[in-house]
Amino acid sequence: MTDFASERESLDRLWEPNNRVNTAIHYALTGEDPGLRKGRRFREMLPGHDRCKNCRAPFDGPASWAMRWRGRGRYNRNPQFCNF
Repeated sequence: MTDFASERESLDRLWEPNNRVNTAIHYALTGEDPGLRKGRRFREMLPGHDRCKNCRAPFDGPASWAMRWRGRGRYNRNPQFCNF
């Protein structure tokens, strides 16, 4: 019985709003992270029409080979996002 209680407490701590992991995920998903915004602006300047909805990496055009080499190719399960 105590094992279940301690496991429950650890799970409750994981979902606290002030948890650093949750804060980082929140900033990444809302686009408020300055590092992600800077990279997104850079990738937006690369030539290409079809892009990842999250990071703006081009899927076609001359810069697409560089993005695939960097691991930002089109995701198989959802073609609107990249593998990163």
